[in-house]
Amino acid sequence: MLNPFWRELLGRSYSAFDTLESYPRVIVLMDIVQKMSRAQLRKLANGIEGLPTTLNEVVGTAQRLTSITGDINKSTDLTLLLIVPFLPRIF
Repeated sequence: MLNPFWRELLGRSYSAFDTLESYPRVIVLMDIVQKMSRAQLRKLANGIEGLPTTLNEVVGTAQRLTSITGDINKSTDLTLLLIVPFLPRIF
């Protein structure tokens, strides 16, 4: 059993490491937000019209996919393709 001093020190070390590891991904996402054009936002908004989902949700999905693919256009299209299969069935 670790004493409280070492437990806190270990926790802070882990937190610092986690921050350093996630920082590059956060910076990439911030850049993606700035690059998202009005055309892509309009495309996402039109694609979810009448569906039980919010624009914030689909924009977030498109941004995360862009951090993986590196292509905003492909990620926008992929987001719209993925929406329908994951919507709950309403009957």
